[in-house]
Amino acid sequence: MAVWLRGVAAVSFALSSAVHASCLTSPIAAGNEFATRFAAAMQHDKFRDVPGNIARWQALIATAGPSFSVPPLLLSRSYGWLAWSLDYLDQTDAALVAAKAGMAIAAAASLHDRETSDILSSLSMVETDAGKADAGVADAAAALARATAGGPDSAEASFAHNAVAAAAYARGDYATAEREYGAASEIAVRCLAANDGFIVNQMASHAGTLYMAGRNEDALAENERAANWALSHLDEDNPVITLALGNLGVMLRSAGRYAEAEAALRRVVDLEGRYQKDRWYYRAISLSNFASVIDRQGRHTEAETLWLKASEFHARAATKVDPVTPAYPLRFSADAAEARGDLPLALTRRAAALRLIEPAAPADHPELARARIEYALTLTLLHRAAEGLAIATPAIAIVEAKLVPGDVKRLTAEIAYARIVAAASGAEAGYARIAPIAARLEAKLLDTSTSRGDLLRYGPAFSASFAAVTDLALATHRDAAAFHALQLANMSDVVLVSTDVAARAAAHDPAAAALMRSLQDHVHQRQALDRARSFAASANAPADLARVDAAVAANDADIAAITRDLDRIFPAFRALGRPTPVPLAAFSARLAANEILLAPLPLDDGTLAIGVTRDGLVWRKTALTRSAVGSLVQQLRAAVTHGEGTPFPLAAARDLYDAIIPPGFADRSHALYYASGPLASLPPALLAAPGRRGRPAWL
Repeated sequence: MAVWLRGVAAVSFALSSAVHASCLTSPIAAGNEFATRFAAAMQHDKFRDVPGNIARWQALIATAGPSFSVPPLLLSRSYGWLAWSLDYLDQTDAALVAAKAGMAIAAAASLHDRETSDILSSLSMVETDAGKADAGVADAAAALARATAGGPDSAEASFAHNAVAAAAYARGDYATAEREYGAASEIAVRCLAANDGFIVNQMASHAGTLYMAGRNEDALAENERAANWALSHLDEDNPVITLALGNLGVMLRSAGRYAEAEAALRRVVDLEGRYQKDRWYYRAISLSNFASVIDRQGRHTEAETLWLKASEFHARAATKVDPVTPAYPLRFSADAAEARGDLPLALTRRAAALRLIEPAAPADHPELARARIEYALTLTLLHRAAEGLAIATPAIAIVEAKLVPGDVKRLTAEIAYARIVAAASGAEAGYARIAPIAARLEAKLLDTSTSRGDLLRYGPAFSASFAAVTDLALATHRDAAAFHALQLANMSDVVLVSTDVAARAAAHDPAAAALMRSLQDHVHQRQALDRARSFAASANAPADLARVDAAVAANDADIAAITRDLDRIFPAFRALGRPTPVPLAAFSARLAANEILLAPLPLDDGTLAIGVTRDGLVWRKTALTRSAVGSLVQQLRAAVTHGEGTPFPLAAARDLYDAIIPPGFADRSHALYYASGPLASLPPALLAAPGRRGRPAWL
């Protein structure tokens, strides 16, 4: 997910009568030309025309000389605002020079009061963006001390809290960042004019850190507040509107509210196309996010086209905020090509993505390693498994060193690597590699502490990963393990519903409800710590890593204790919240002699046509891929939905029947049907057995 977090949010002094009485203000004294021009520059919107603002601040500073009586406070603050504007456009080196010049002028004039704190805040944020983390933390703390010396509420205080948050976020300390961004946004609401874009900027940053801290519902609520404020108080050409709507769209997508997410992101794409034509980097992110929502709704071809256009936007962007983001649309479009069976095109796109990442990212960057594993898996699907294994083996070592064992990005990379091992070294070697990973995946899926948001976000990854486990288990004649993994592949939606049911049931018992709230709080903290640990590992910061590891251990001990108490006080919670798979032998014993369970499981390289009878499990692998299955289901559903006059796609019904029906089906008179994804939305009665003429007219 791309969440836009600007480390640069600051103050405008265009205060109105709506400003709360508790807010300290700093009126600009008139009296000379410099002060007049400074006041005029401060009235310009800080987001709408940043290049123009840079030019205005540079022109104002250039007038300072012996012929002018220039107040040192205003000159130093002019440098501070120039630094902020330069940093906003990622001109970090020039911003650092300007911020230090402003601080030098203030120090020479012995200015250390609240009015100079914004210069120090700007310096801190520039230092943070320049990778000078320790200096950023120290200067942010000093800025906050100055800003709040006369009282907690002021525009400068909001700015300083923002600087502290930005420095904490850069170090992976999401709990502190969330608290400080929250303070910054609430003070901004009280102390800035309602039409000041910084209010929305602060809210959006706060929402982003709530998300990073694992508080998905709170993040969504804060993003909705930011978007509503922006739409109510700002002109539609203000880029802060697209920031708020873009983040809201991403959060709605994470919550599974795809139609609403599509509407929000469609408006972002439209507004950026009209008013922000040259902001190619941010337009690329918005278009890629929009494509992902389209893809989640089954419109894969449309999404693929949009990802390719987003990649074109990235190629035109001068902004290079991080080394991996520009490659995401290409990687996603490669996934789309691979899903529809065009493996050579997928490989070409994966190679192009690597060419974008490799020159810019450190050699041990986990996303570079994951992109290499994706490339290696596509090579493997093209029957070049030995080449794929040679590329993937050093890459998986980096992923496992940089990402914590419970990180879903690590787990899915490990599953992919196991598939490569299976193709290169045999199914037994692949299963030996995948079995312990499957156990960790199962623990995450069935763990009562896994949040609803993560279940929504990672549902497709869970399903695809357990499908791969099922495939390897069958290939190595482990029918019981395959049936177990098959149920897990279909279980993410069930677990999501069960989680809500269990939470509502626990709410009726005050003691259980209190434990549930405590468990949720600790889970949120653990999610933030996991992200902080990955950040510290990537940054090679051993002191931070040790601190986070100690916090993780303490938090895990608390979660274990709370879970034990919850099991004791409300033993039904675990059973309600996480239904466990049924053993193959137990399920088979329940079937009558004439019954068969149909359990088709589509993969990216075919479909497992699985059947379970009283005698055990039978299966075969057919050629129809997951994407092709989805396409056939869409054809059949469309024919029924559109009704009379639409020809029934009999060929599609026969192809799908042939792909999902296991051996021995014709010998049974009663069938049970067990599927998820697109197949769950299709009544089996719509299928037609090959070789029969069929009578589709009745439909």
